[in-house]
Order: sequence, then C-alpha cells, then structure tokens
Amino acid sequence: MVLLLIVYKTKELVLHRPHVTRHNLPQSLAGIEQVLTVRLLGVIFQSSLSFSAHVDYVLKVCSQRTFLLQEAQLSPRDRAMRRVNCNLANCHATVQKLLI
Repeated sequence: MVLLLIVYKTKELVLHRPHVTRHNLPQSLAGIEQVLTVRLLGVIFQSSLSFSAHVDYVLKVCSQRTFLLQEAQLSPRDRAMRRVNCNLANCHATVQKLLI
C-alpha cells in the first residue's frame, strides 16, 4: 500500500500556547501552506487551541437557520411587506449618502 501526499491540498497548522508574546513558527515544508485555522470534520481548530472561531461559525449558522425558519412561517403578504420596507430603507440610505 502506497500513501500519496497531495501537496497542493495539504495545510500545516502549528499549535502554540495562547497569549505567547513571541513565538517562532518553524519554516513550512516546500509547497505546503501554513494556516492559523483549519476545518477538520466540521470543527474549526485554531493554532492557539482556542475554539472561538468555531463557536462564532456555529452561532452564525444557527442565526441564519433561525431566520430562514421565521421567514418560512410568514405569509406571502408579510414577506412582500418586508421586502417593500427593506427596499424603502435601502432607498433612504442611498439618498442620505448622496446628500452628504
């Protein structure tokens, strides 16, 4: 059995302690990109071993899905009124920018 390494898809994540004032990253291997965050099996890992990027991503997805569920429960008339209000707000903002 032979293991083939696809270099252009390979990423390197160097782990270090959080709040280190000075850390020297080792040189990356030729053709391999060093990254600060990487997504593996749906979890976002950061080089400082913090999961704040993953938490932010999960909260963003939950917020988007909650919004979509709320939109699906609105009647077509309510959706049309919301679009009109958004268009009016965009027009108002555009006029404000032109007047400044």
